[in-house]
Amino acid sequence: MKKWIDVYRSHIFFRRAELALTEKELSKGLLGRNSAGSGLFLMGGRMVHTFQMKFPIDIVYLNQNGVIIALERNVTPNQYGGYYEEAAHIVEFDAGTIQVCQINIGEKWGWGRPIVGESQAISK
Repeated sequence: MKKWIDVYRSHIFFRRAELALTEKELSKGLLGRNSAGSGLFLMGGRMVHTFQMKFPIDIVYLNQNGVIIALERNVTPNQYGGYYEEAAHIVEFDAGTIQVCQINIGEKWGWGRPIVGESQAISK
């Protein structure tokens, strides 16, 4: 059963993203999908790759306080994302999301409690 999490930018609702918590969910990420949908929040994720993926992604790296410490735009298939020592969580989006949503390093993000079930992904 899927898990979801509400993500906030500066205390303002941003979107409901799918949540990856277990080692299996973290290692699978977006493999086998055609889109990131409303995003995939990799809680505890520190590094990603796009090997065998079908589409490019944008990557947001958060520290344990929810501050964006790094951004990667348009990471194409068959690459490694960056490694950031301070990263505690990662959020993956479809390529172009960082630009369209004007996401910036230094922003403070927050998130709610996990929602378990077939909740609809929603975004602002």
